[in-house]
Amino acid sequence: MHTQADEDLQRAPQQLLAAARRGEVTVVTSGGRPVMLAVPLANGVPMRAALVDLASMLYDHEKISLGMAARLAGPELQRNDG
Repeated sequence: MHTQADEDLQRAPQQLLAAARRGEVTVVTSGGRPVMLAVPLANGVPMRAALVDLASMLYDHEKISLGMAARLAGPELQRNDG
């Protein structure tokens, strides 16, 4: 994962696309603070699976809380005590 400042994004947006094509996750910052996360998707990868993988990776690297990871991953799993 790497960072790209908003000024660089405005000046050379193709860098963000090139990073995505290389499979790199990019955090875009404004004034040094993260404002956007650009996540490349492989052909045929369902969005849900990509979000679950991203949430897991960010949580594992202690970048987000468990609650935030759950929200990012999507709808809550229903519990079946059946």
